[in-house]
Amino acid sequence: AALPHVLVPVRVETDVVRARNEARDMAVPLGFSLTGRTRLATAVSELARNIVLYAGEGEIEIVRTLPPGLEVVARDRGPGIPNLEEILSGNYRSKLGMGRGLLAVRELADVFDVDTGAGRGTRVRFVLRVR
Repeated sequence: AALPHVLVPVRVETDVVRARNEARDMAVPLGFSLTGRTRLATAVSELARNIVLYAGEGEIEIVRTLPPGLEVVARDRGPGIPNLEEILSGNYRSKLGMGRGLLAVRELADVFDVDTGAGRGTRVRFVLRVR
């Protein structure tokens, strides 16, 4: 059987709140600590907000994993991130604060990867294990 998952379309700021709440609702029965739920909510908010700000529309998928945890995948068909290496090096500063969010998510996550490119949008995936 497929593990429980939820898909949240993201276009506007209220979708950011919805994605965060869905993630939190899935985390509670898995036994995430308050700190774990806060980390999860922060990471989901960052990725959903990036979709609203930079891509206009996309989606957040949240899937239960084994060992117990949650995998979150943020997908959009926006312009892509041309300077991903620079952003992830921690040396990048943008006028809109772009890049800090991705770095924050990478710091919070147990597993983190980004697939992006001009004309094909961006896919950010992270896993947070129960603790």
